[in-house]
Amino acid sequence: MEIALQFFYTQGGGEGRRTRPQDLTRLYEIILQNFSELQQLPGLEDDLKYQQEIETKTKAFRAFRYSSRICFYA
Repeated sequence: MEIALQFFYTQGGGEGRRTRPQDLTRLYEIILQNFSELQQLPGLEDDLKYQQEIETKTKAFRAFRYSSRICFYA
């Protein structure tokens, strides 16, 4: 988590700009959307173990998303 909060975009001249809170939040949103799509893959909708694994990862990334917001505004 700490690494994500120290993330920099590098630009020309070796200078960079610090990541805005919404940049990191957007990345988590994309990951969560992908998990949602993974749950709907044909042939895997009825695989209980797979669905539980994806649900667990979804909950973890939701927690990471909220945690990152808290760290930015703390």
